[in-house]
Formats: sequence, C-alpha cells, structure tokens
Amino acid sequence: MSEQALEAHLENQEQRPPEEMVEVEKDYLEWLEAERKRLQESVMTWCKHSQVAWSEVTRLRELQIETLRDNG
Repeated sequence: MSEQALEAHLENQEQRPPEEMVEVEKDYLEWLEAERKRLQESVMTWCKHSQVAWSEVTRLRELQIETLRDNG
C-alpha cells in the first residue's frame, strides 16, 4: 500500500463513528484470534510430521547398520 493510500485509509478510519470503530476492532480481533489458532494448528501439524519423519530416518539408519553388520 502506498503512503498516500495508507494516509487516506487512516483518515477514513478516523471519520467513522466510534460505535462503528468498536465493531471494526471486534471483527479484526476475532479474525486475528482465528488466524492465530490456524497458524498454531499448522505449526503443531508440522512438528508432528517432522517428529514422525525423524523417527523413520532413525529407524532406517538402524536397519542399515544391522544390514551392514549382517553382511560384513
């Protein structure tokens, strides 16, 4: 957003009645909380997948070591 567009947006916000601004703020806070929850779930899902992948890598590494011992 350009500086002029931002200034115009802020001026428009200042011209709104206080009751309307309260509703705008409530809507924004609700959206912000929903976005926080969505991101938190996304991070938790990534962590779980990462942990499972690391477990698989460790298991495969152990199998490689066992195979080398058996063949060597």
